[in-house]
Amino acid sequence: MTEAYEVVLRKSLDSVDRRQKKMKIIAIVFIVLAAASSALAMINLTDMRLLYIATFVGMTWWTCGLAVAILANSNRNAQLTLRSIALLSESVAQKESAQSTPETSDRKQS
Repeated sequence: MTEAYEVVLRKSLDSVDRRQKKMKIIAIVFIVLAAASSALAMINLTDMRLLYIATFVGMTWWTCGLAVAILANSNRNAQLTLRSIALLSESVAQKESAQSTPETSDRKQS
């Protein structure tokens, strides 16, 4: 594998790592906001209007948190794919170098 491809692969892996960390943090924030909205709804059980609003906001935050968690999982799959490409290219490069080594030693002997 050429140097340019290795650089692109490394940058892609680093980018996926950064995105995955951000997605996890955002998902946690959304789920905490959903829990806070649900707690607010539980406190104000007597006011039905506020109960409906807090429940709606809580469910919206919860849905956003789950969507971000799904995106983080998708980023994880992309990271695994890029890592497998890197490992495959390294093993191919090692096989090629192992095969070229005996040929060069045979040429030196003749």
